[in-house]
Amino acid sequence: MLMKKLYKLHLFLLFLLFSVGIHAQDSLKVVSYNLQGMKPGTYPETRLPQIITRLIALDPDIIGLQEINQDRYGNGLDNQCGVIADSLSSYFGIPYYYYQEFTHYSWDSQYNEYIGIITKLPVLETGYHQLATGVFPRKVVWNLIDTPLGKINFLSTHLTYNSSSVRQQQVQQIMDYISSLNQNNETKGTILCGDFNAIPSSTEIKKLTETGTSDFYFDTFRENNPSEPGYTVPSNAPTSRIDYIFQTSKSYLGIDTSYIVMDTPFYGYNYCSDHLGVMTIFREGTPVFVNTLMEEENSLFTLNPAWPNPFTLETRIEFELFKSAIVKLSIHDVTGRELFILTNEQKPIGKHQFIFVPSDMEGKFLICKLQVDSNYKYLKLVKAD
Repeated sequence: MLMKKLYKLHLFLLFLLFSVGIHAQDSLKVVSYNLQGMKPGTYPETRLPQIITRLIALDPDIIGLQEINQDRYGNGLDNQCGVIADSLSSYFGIPYYYYQEFTHYSWDSQYNEYIGIITKLPVLETGYHQLATGVFPRKVVWNLIDTPLGKINFLSTHLTYNSSSVRQQQVQQIMDYISSLNQNNETKGTILCGDFNAIPSSTEIKKLTETGTSDFYFDTFRENNPSEPGYTVPSNAPTSRIDYIFQTSKSYLGIDTSYIVMDTPFYGYNYCSDHLGVMTIFREGTPVFVNTLMEEENSLFTLNPAWPNPFTLETRIEFELFKSAIVKLSIHDVTGRELFILTNEQKPIGKHQFIFVPSDMEGKFLICKLQVDSNYKYLKLVKAD
């Protein structure tokens, strides 16, 4: 009896240790990956263990998965999402939860296909939203997750591959769905990931990243790697980027690093999937772009729209003072880090103009902050492709 009590106490202490370890961390690691399902001829029974091995090495906190398959006529034990979650649980000794929703039958209707999320963090709520149908029905799945950085909305999706117009509908539906989630849940931010079947310059991706308001999305890889292409398909000789991890502009998560993963073959020219994955590490942040363009009117000064914006080589920033004041005009990146100070001195009443010329290393989105005494306003600046 004593041994049983000691054993239970040992398990309880281990649970506390893992719990404290999870919530004591100061970062959040997110991976998005298209599994290629059980496509005939791609040896999925060989690829899946290799995928699991690489995920163990990456040790992400949350994984957004696309093209999850299981045998349509089997017992469900081969479900790829479940197998991955169970394998991670066994290896790390802590529970991994998975949530998935069926979308359609795939590969000549041999398999059930799902869209899903795996996480080792507590899941508070789950849900999904049906998207416009292309060749196949599509969905976006959602988890409200209690992370070390606070509660977040996390979503994974897979858009249609043959129609830009349908993808544009799907993107709008996802944005509307996220807006409703944000109204119902107080969170530190929203992360949206998946296979969007669209390159960064496409209309559907720009619909996310260049909405022209405070409610837009940062392409986390591009913000962290402005000079790198980040191609994800095809895995053996990538020439296009269609897999993303986005973060909403209304967020208190800072982007630490982002890079391409699952990018080496496991044997010869054989890769784990026809896609490479994306991983982004987030940290606690107080970025200046939260609630940008939504300040109350201020009678002391005005900040005009930058022009041109989006811009290539330079953009003009203009403001007008209605009293003499100490003015600081500064440029920040998406994490809130101050990059440039255009002016920081006493300015007289009247109109003032500054030309901002960025270097090549900043991200696609920048934030201009105008502070007059203790009052301030923001502008979103966008570098053109």
